[in-house]
Amino acid sequence: MTNATLLAPMPATRADALSAAVSTDASLHLPAELTIYTVAEIRSAWLPWLTLQRSAPGTDAAVVDACAVDQVDTAGVQLLASLALALTPRRLQLLAPSEPLRSACQSLGLQALLAEHAANVAAGLAPNVAANEAHA
Repeated sequence: MTNATLLAPMPATRADALSAAVSTDASLHLPAELTIYTVAEIRSAWLPWLTLQRSAPGTDAAVVDACAVDQVDTAGVQLLASLALALTPRRLQLLAPSEPLRSACQSLGLQALLAEHAANVAAGLAPNVAANEAHA
């Protein structure tokens, strides 16, 4: 494989989705598609964010906006679990996880990824996305 091949542009749909993954304010936003077809590209896009989070002083949580996920599979949830482990000793806090993401985590027995969001909803500190989706 040549350098030209390695630097070849991604298809527009993938590039657009991944360019929004790490925003200019250094926050991480999960893309709409978090599946086996996208995790390798997403992981590469997240590595600079992960490096920044590991060196950031202060807070013990790394907040990730999870409201846009509408397609997720086991590979996507596995990527999130790996991200959570890589952040140790900080913890991963999913902000407003979408219904498909909540369902996938619960189906795979990974409710721990959602625990902090559920606690914040119960305490009135985070919006109840499920209630908002029911009214839409």
